[in-house]
Amino acid sequence: MIAQCVKAEMLAANSWRVAVNAGAPGDGPLLGHLKALEATRVELLGLLPASLSSRLDVACGQSRLPEAVIATLLGITVEQVWDIRNQGPVPPGALARVQAFVDAGAAVGPPS
Repeated sequence: MIAQCVKAEMLAANSWRVAVNAGAPGDGPLLGHLKALEATRVELLGLLPASLSSRLDVACGQSRLPEAVIATLLGITVEQVWDIRNQGPVPPGALARVQAFVDAGAAVGPPS
């Protein structure tokens, strides 16, 4: 279910980008759909709060680091970070680093 939500979110984001580049207002209905899809994705991940993917999603959201920096720290691509956050599978070689990042984020807590 989360994977379908992510695919719909990516489609809406691409449609919004095309519409804005064509001169449509940036705060139109597509942006509303995108925000609704993101809220659904976050809600679905919240149903599995103990899962590593859900905890990584929270840690990434609380981190002030750009996603590209997080991916570099984890030794994976930005796409793999997105896949872990939304679909769950962690590349075997990155499991320890992902766990350490999640644990470090939990120890520090949300930014103030």
